[in-house]
Amino acid sequence: SRSVDSLNETARLVQQRCDHAGIIQTSCHEIDLSDLDNLPEKFGRLLESCKKSDYDQCWLINNAGSLGPLGPASYLGSDASSMKELQHAVNLNITSGIWISSQFTKSFLKPCKISSSPLIRIVNVSSLCAIEPFPTMSIYC
Repeated sequence: SRSVDSLNETARLVQQRCDHAGIIQTSCHEIDLSDLDNLPEKFGRLLESCKKSDYDQCWLINNAGSLGPLGPASYLGSDASSMKELQHAVNLNITSGIWISSQFTKSFLKPCKISSSPLIRIVNVSSLCAIEPFPTMSIYC
């Protein structure tokens, strides 16, 4: 989501439409996944705030992504500012997704043996570009 309000609305809809037994807990957190310098601290605090023994299932839904710089590959990263845009897009679209998935899995497997750990699901939401590439969108796809 692009805003905390949209995240909260999504959480409300999940509760309303899916939680007929009153057992689903949702929480929304605003973290800049492209800021790799601060990501370990902020995501680490989030994971530490979860009481892992309370869950039968744990879901991470990652919908972060950005088009980043668009254009033919020969023009990407041609100056310092476009190099920073390129790095920002790679950090957000690739690096942080892999890293938070790894940390989430480790965090929920850590407190107990794998056989008694909660069911862990990670959903990485993508776009049409994941199955149908478009010219000039190599950083996003």
